[in-house]
Amino acid sequence: MFNTYSAAGSKKRETADKKKRNLFLTGHLVIFNYNSCKAMTKKSIYIVLGIVCLLIIGIIGYYWYQKPRQSLVDVPAQYTLSATQLYLDFSTNEGNANKKFIEKVILVEGEIQQIESSDTTINILLKGGEMGGVNCTLSSNNALPKPLPVQGAHIRLKGKCIGFLMNVNIVDAVIEN
Repeated sequence: MFNTYSAAGSKKRETADKKKRNLFLTGHLVIFNYNSCKAMTKKSIYIVLGIVCLLIIGIIGYYWYQKPRQSLVDVPAQYTLSATQLYLDFSTNEGNANKKFIEKVILVEGEIQQIESSDTTINILLKGGEMGGVNCTLSSNNALPKPLPVQGAHIRLKGKCIGFLMNVNIVDAVIEN
């Protein structure tokens, strides 16, 4: 004799027990569901790993952004040449000039074509050719002469060459005497 009511009743009790076991209720708000927990663990692991990776990338990026610039005051120059010669080397054969000068400390001398200053940097453009020149970026943290050089003056700058975009770009430059 099979009792359909008891089977249905036990099924209802089992469902109610599952609900009690699987759910923590605050009013009618479901906070946790045991049945979806298995699927969520794999997804949650990927989400947590993604957040950790983004956090690590953010910390590394912040470190590089805040990293102090190297002072080139005591670093000897690997090449010494005029601004017109440096500009000519890059404008005639950029590939060879990149191999020769990129990431190297260069002492450049020439006539100042333009000076621009901001809160943190001073850009000095040396005459190099008809279409461009040598753009030297000085950090205002370095010791700068109090009367800045004026347009048309002859100057010697030492810095790290980073490439060519209309002008040859030199960063972390310092004024040489």
